[in-house]
Amino acid sequence: MKNVLIKLQKMTALMALLLCMYVVVRVIFIYTVSKTAGEYIPFSKYLIYIGNGLRFDVAGLSILNSLFIILYFFPHGFTESTWVKKGTLYLFIISNALGLLVSLSDIVYFPYVQKRIQADTFLYLTGEKGDNVYTILYIFMKGNWPLIVLYFLMLYVLIKYAKRILAKVIQQHQKVKDYLIATASYLLIIGLCILGIRGGLQMKPLDIIHASEMVSAKEVPYILNTPFTITKTLEKGSLRPVEYFPMKVYSSCELPLSVPQVKDKFESKNVVIIIVESLSQSYMSYYKGTSETPFLDSLFSKSLVFNNAYANAKESIQGIPAVVASIPSWQDDSYIFSQYANNQVQSIASLLKPYGYHSYFFHGAGKGSMGFDAFTSSVGFDTYVGKEDYPTMDEYDGAWGIWDEPFLQYMNTLVSKEKKPFVSVLFTISSHHPYRTPAKYGNRFQIKGHPINSVVKYTDFALQQFFEKAKKEAWFNNTLFVITADHTGPNTGDNLTNKKDVSIPIVFYQPDGALVGERDDVANQIDIMPSILDILHYNKPYYSLGKSLFKDDCNRYSINYKAGLYHCYSQEYCYQFNGESCVGFYHVSKDPLFKHNLQKDKSYRNALLEHQTYIKKQIQAFNQSMIRNTMTFDRFVNVHKIFQTQ
Repeated sequence: MKNVLIKLQKMTALMALLLCMYVVVRVIFIYTVSKTAGEYIPFSKYLIYIGNGLRFDVAGLSILNSLFIILYFFPHGFTESTWVKKGTLYLFIISNALGLLVSLSDIVYFPYVQKRIQADTFLYLTGEKGDNVYTILYIFMKGNWPLIVLYFLMLYVLIKYAKRILAKVIQQHQKVKDYLIATASYLLIIGLCILGIRGGLQMKPLDIIHASEMVSAKEVPYILNTPFTITKTLEKGSLRPVEYFPMKVYSSCELPLSVPQVKDKFESKNVVIIIVESLSQSYMSYYKGTSETPFLDSLFSKSLVFNNAYANAKESIQGIPAVVASIPSWQDDSYIFSQYANNQVQSIASLLKPYGYHSYFFHGAGKGSMGFDAFTSSVGFDTYVGKEDYPTMDEYDGAWGIWDEPFLQYMNTLVSKEKKPFVSVLFTISSHHPYRTPAKYGNRFQIKGHPINSVVKYTDFALQQFFEKAKKEAWFNNTLFVITADHTGPNTGDNLTNKKDVSIPIVFYQPDGALVGERDDVANQIDIMPSILDILHYNKPYYSLGKSLFKDDCNRYSINYKAGLYHCYSQEYCYQFNGESCVGFYHVSKDPLFKHNLQKDKSYRNALLEHQTYIKKQIQAFNQSMIRNTMTFDRFVNVHKIFQTQ
């Protein structure tokens, strides 16, 4: 019994050290993220986050050290042999060195994607999401050297302390009684380890969604633990086949289908969709943002602008399927790298192909980047143009690919040569970390504040040059242009609200002036494809989780998913759902920082129930469509037997 107690004391000392380190990491994480957002957090709040976060830290450490605990406490004398002691020592050091590494990395990673590191993040390291990460790794390390110093300091302390604690040999007694006590103690310790992994005695094991029950949705990242989120998302391979409602009670506005009632002749307009990397509304001077976008300001004044426009994604790899195929990111895995990536899917390219359209996808990064080349090919795009297709490497930015200005000109050159009509999607790259602008322009685009302001100004210039050249081409006047973003970018500290965190431009422009004005309808990335088809008078039924913005027969909502929470926005409210229950209901305009939860206010009960019904129906439709591979009109109709093709 004495030996077991000694080992428990040693283990407790090691865990206490690690918990202290995670507290330090958490404080730095909270300070960095809140400072970036221009938010002040009082000391009392830090204590709340640390207290709630300890539960996730214990769970994360229990998972990381489970194999070590099994070996270290094994009730047999051989565990005190030299080679086993060295093995368990190195196992402990390596496991926890990796845990601290990903936790400190999250301080850098989070501001760009607004979510904790999850399992799919490692696809960047394996090259499945492209090899750009190795190009910019040095840049990230150089810009965050204090964290690297802190990591090696923590690693040094961990190694020295672990060697001192674990190197001492504990004399083992050979009596039967000692083995029986040690075995019983071992089973008890394994039970405690399982309890730590479960996060307590509650019925369901601790999961990411439980963080939303402890703090507000905005504060959830402050209490999560990175090793915990990684291990939990390793298990998230499959969507849950929820069934909240029978399909027969869905209205036409709630079904993921569009059945156009079009009598007008199809218009063979060219379509150009420009997706600007990380273009938050909060950066654009049109929306009184932090950067200067004179060209887009001017263009938007001649366009139809949706002011309440939302991203359905937080990463580029999620935003592209949302825009071109009306597939939102309502799961932990991005669609492109999920187990459902081989589903039959319709896109703007495949739907327009029967009308003689040639389709292009332009992206100035290297082929293979984030799987866009494979994805666009699978959903019907004819031509993918990447960095390798550009004639020279003189315009390479040294990190991601070809600068926006020359690559936009290259798109103009290629589409001007090809047959018409065409649909061309261009995804820019320059407004991405490391936020560089071409050296030949010197300080022309420099703006004070967050460095993204300067590259947004450069991209605005690049777009101006493209439009100046394109309007001289024969195809220009017969073209519908759509300008949007893949997702919002990092916080610039300029009065960020919850709504601004997901607000992007969605703008339709036609050179003939047919689309002009501003609308306050809620608009989504997933509404872009059906809206384009509506403008063209497309008359065939198709599958889409979005709805045309030019139809006024449906109430409009936007759903986005982040850190285990669904956020459902209408013009007035935001409903927050953790997959099991409501965790927040807020008035968007009256309470932009979401400080007053109306969930229990009876006067808002009807509005809350409307949002709850809608979001549950959409989650059900999305999950079932992905699981059953019914993401085309015919497949969905045949499975659910709701109505026949007209």
